[in-house]
Amino acid sequence: MQILDHDTYKIETTRTGDAVIYTTAFGEEPATNAELVPIISKATHSLPPAYGTIGLITGKASLPVSYVLAHHLSHYHKALGVFDPKLNGFVIVVTHDRQYPLGKVI
Repeated sequence: MQILDHDTYKIETTRTGDAVIYTTAFGEEPATNAELVPIISKATHSLPPAYGTIGLITGKASLPVSYVLAHHLSHYHKALGVFDPKLNGFVIVVTHDRQYPLGKVI
């Protein structure tokens, strides 16, 4: 499911078991973080509540975009992980569930 298909940025979701994977990508046109942060915020506000137990973010994102994604998505999931290519896994960065402690790599 595409939750954001914009000229400057794209976010697609895929459900895998009890996880929702958010794949981010830059679009055709360049944009600044000042432009992207409000766009990302608006897109994530449109998600339905209780979208999945764990949210996993992968793909390219600037630091400000990553922060706004993590903030908003942490309200929809019991835990949130971000892909780390060096570890070849998702590192839990936000959690409200003992099953997913901070720093756990899945």
